[in-house]
Amino acid sequence: MPDYQELLLTAFEDFLVRDGASEKTRKNYKSDLRHFLAWLQNSGEAITRESIASEKELLSLVSAERLENYKQTQLLSKVPAATINRRLSALRIFFRFANLQGWVTDDPIRGILNIPKAKSPSENQSLDEMIVSFEENMRKNNQPWSENDRHDLLEFFDWLKVNQPSHV
Repeated sequence: MPDYQELLLTAFEDFLVRDGASEKTRKNYKSDLRHFLAWLQNSGEAITRESIASEKELLSLVSAERLENYKQTQLLSKVPAATINRRLSALRIFFRFANLQGWVTDDPIRGILNIPKAKSPSENQSLDEMIVSFEENMRKNNQPWSENDRHDLLEFFDWLKVNQPSHV
């Protein structure tokens, strides 16, 4: 019985070479696809080499719902957003390839969105600059903001400094 996962990985790498992907991209995307296939195999449904008769049959197990579960599992495991997004990018390219090969007719990852990048304040940004930025965001989003709100926020930051000094 052929190992369809390895066949998929090899064919995908060949596609990436023909597509002009760098060696680093090929290595990462192949690793990302391997990670997804391992997750798929362990995702609850009994998927064994003996139960899969073709690449097409293996890929027929992948749905948008299953891909969203994959993404959520990574979030719950505290995988960095950049890693999750790269893995999703790899899967987007892979399913484009699988479609060209005739292994899938629908693109199950089409509606799966990347994790938004968190906007964190610069380490050099002062507390006043963070508050001004926050106030501007509040106004831009038509959220009410008062001097009392500013005072409450300052008190909260003071409390954080006392109770969690390593985080502020």
